[in-house]
Amino acid sequence: MKILHLIDSAGLYGAEVMLLNLVAEQKTSGMDPLILSVGNIGDNEKPLELEAKRLELPIKAIRFNSSFSINIIFQIRKFALANNFNLFHSHGYKFNILLGMTPRRIRGIPVVTTIHGYVHAKKFSKMWLYELLDRLFINRLDKVVVVNSAMLEHQSLNKIDKISKIYNGIKIKPSSFSNEIQKCSFNRDVPKGFRIGAIGRLSPEKGFDVLIKAFKKVSECRADVFLVILGEGSERNRLETMILDLGLKDKVFLCGFVDRAADYISELSLIVIPSYTEGLPIILLESMAERVPVIATSVGGIPEVISDADNGYLVDPGDEVKLAETIMTAINSDSKNRVLTENAYERVRKEFSSLVMHKCYLKLYQSLIK
Repeated sequence: MKILHLIDSAGLYGAEVMLLNLVAEQKTSGMDPLILSVGNIGDNEKPLELEAKRLELPIKAIRFNSSFSINIIFQIRKFALANNFNLFHSHGYKFNILLGMTPRRIRGIPVVTTIHGYVHAKKFSKMWLYELLDRLFINRLDKVVVVNSAMLEHQSLNKIDKISKIYNGIKIKPSSFSNEIQKCSFNRDVPKGFRIGAIGRLSPEKGFDVLIKAFKKVSECRADVFLVILGEGSERNRLETMILDLGLKDKVFLCGFVDRAADYISELSLIVIPSYTEGLPIILLESMAERVPVIATSVGGIPEVISDADNGYLVDPGDEVKLAETIMTAINSDSKNRVLTENAYERVRKEFSSLVMHKCYLKLYQSLIK
């Protein structure tokens, strides 16, 4: 079975890691997948492309004058037919829209899309328009996959009859540090102590401003705690200003985008996911697999994975006071954390592995390929 995965990636975050994990399992099982990584002419090699090459996964980079043109679909369709691909798997709104605009009789190949979540973009912004078009056209695709149960009830998705839920999955033994220079730099820049970590795009829906405010309260109680945020994005300037205003310059570190951010989890004492909206965060699963305790907001698919006080800690989004209290509880609960992290590891091993994810997608593909 030949699967053409379509993505226009801007980084190496949850959706990209999920795709790499899925393709790795497909390749191992004897399938013939290919990631088609699309961008604009002049784009440098993308983090997804570099990581796929490092992992020796099949990927082809393709560049266009405009990566949002209906002509792209005709060129991709020609490539897919010439190489006997059985199915398109779309990862992102761009190909959902372009493939949805193309009548099935013309594209000739069935399409599966995975929806990781919506970001609640500002009204009338470019992203708001893309999300609006995405919700309009995904109903024209052959199968729509969501990554948590809550999304099945989303007002834009609950009327789609060809929708399925498949949890994201990870490799249960994440790779350890392979870049010693990065590791040394990280340990040189961030002081030793209790390191609280957060990983993701610096964007409003991730709630890093709430985390920084909560950390301010924590730092007033403990001198040996530090906050490390790995990721890059539009919120950097605002977060930097907040850090200075709160007097946290020597306590909070915005480390920017790093390759293979999951490699740093084992260097952290606690992971916090303070998001306002999520699908099913890969970083959550990776932290559980690394046996690092997790505090996360009860949004999206997170409560389907984390049971409060059983395998992690849950808090409401936006509640900086409760978040600060929960961080202090985690800091002072070594024995409890050992129980939580062992429970978390067993949960992710049994239910959220990349192999389980692959088998679910395979069954879905087979239902479309006669």
